[in-house]
Amino acid sequence: MAENLEKEELLKQVTTTRKALPMNRISDRYSWLKVSGLTADIGACGYYRVVNPLHLLMQHGATVDYSSVQNIADLAHSDVIVAPRQCSMEVYDNLRRLQFDGKSVFYELDDDLHSVLKSSPASSVYYKGSESLVAVEKFISSSHGLTVTTPELARAYSRFNMNYAIIENYIDFSLRNWNVEVMWDGDNPVFRPLSIDRPKEWGDSIVLTWAGGATHMDDLISAFPHIKRILEKYPNTMFAYYGAWELFEIANQNVKIPLDRVFKVEPRHFLDYPDGLRGDIGLAPITPCQFNLCKSALKITEYMAGGMAVVASNVGPYARFNRQYPDTVNLVGNGRGMYSTWIDAVGN
Repeated sequence: MAENLEKEELLKQVTTTRKALPMNRISDRYSWLKVSGLTADIGACGYYRVVNPLHLLMQHGATVDYSSVQNIADLAHSDVIVAPRQCSMEVYDNLRRLQFDGKSVFYELDDDLHSVLKSSPASSVYYKGSESLVAVEKFISSSHGLTVTTPELARAYSRFNMNYAIIENYIDFSLRNWNVEVMWDGDNPVFRPLSIDRPKEWGDSIVLTWAGGATHMDDLISAFPHIKRILEKYPNTMFAYYGAWELFEIANQNVKIPLDRVFKVEPRHFLDYPDGLRGDIGLAPITPCQFNLCKSALKITEYMAGGMAVVASNVGPYARFNRQYPDTVNLVGNGRGMYSTWIDAVGN
């Protein structure tokens, strides 16, 4: 019975990973191209690295497909295969066979897997000397090319494959519901912002939002005492938590943020993710370490796309974002024009 339930759950996950992309045909520029993307699960940030580019190619006529489960016969119909974070030797062997048949395979990486924090569940897979890291290195070395999110990540992994490209994360407003209507003038998108719906439970409260996954566990734990102090100082505030509830409970076990001040936003599929990204102020704490310094400023751009003001740590990708786009983010840290505490940054 247990085995049948596990199979049913797996089938449900596989079905949801193949959720259809919206069809917005702009041109037939790539009508000759067939591309497959292998995705890790239904909600990972890695979806940006597969689904967004595939959607763009599909808009220009390419035939695209993506799933976390595909057999070699499915992939054989594609010209190009994008393989993000793959560390299975079975997948490696299959893709090598396809390469020998003339298929192009590109490895995609959006995190420094050699520097995963011990607090992350992924540390049980990616640790020094692990089979998974050895497989990642073999994958990258044998692929036709490597794509990464940041220059720091390129420096860390170009030793395995010098044919690399830095493709920054971006928001595809025509792919998901970001409260923006997108129309097309030829190849040029025309945007019309729509009103943002707020849950009735929020009333007139100022809502602080945190969204993230397990790789941000240390960041979340470091932020919780500050969030509690903000809620205590400002009675008209609420905290919207968007992520796995188990992580919230770990971060809150010593801090004890009152649950009646917390709004639980359930995780959801990548294509439905923006529907849960609501609030007034998006919080982006990040601790300084090699793993985080290689990350992009995706959290900031998501918050902004969701219509929120942003308060972020003056660290790595968020500091770079502020230098590139001055005065768009309230930074907490040392330096001119920054706030020394989170409560000051939120209060202003």
